[in-house]
Amino acid sequence: LSLSLSLSLSSTQVQVRDSPLRPDFIRRLFPTLHWGSLRQAAAAVDVQLPEEVGDELLRDEAFLQAIHHVLFDIHVLEGDLICAETGRRFPIANGIANMRLETEDDGDDQGSQSMAVAADDG
Repeated sequence: LSLSLSLSLSSTQVQVRDSPLRPDFIRRLFPTLHWGSLRQAAAAVDVQLPEEVGDELLRDEAFLQAIHHVLFDIHVLEGDLICAETGRRFPIANGIANMRLETEDDGDDQGSQSMAVAADDG
């Protein structure tokens, strides 16, 4: 199964809501993250993360706090998710991304469809 969804973030309004750091949770979560995508999203909300990460950083509480801050404390209220392949923009309003695909020739909701991800087992 190969699935590639590459969306970049453009934020115009964010809100920060501090939450307690759970370092062990961040360490367990870390291997599931796509580091390049996280760095790009963090930069879109003015947080700089290092280009590469080694085991020593996963023992650094300040580094874990930075990851936690990006993942759990920063809430994008307004902006866009932008498809790297097509350039299509999906607006974020009131903290919710609208992932509906609108047909260009029909302005009403009857011509829109929800974005679906198809998986090919071959």
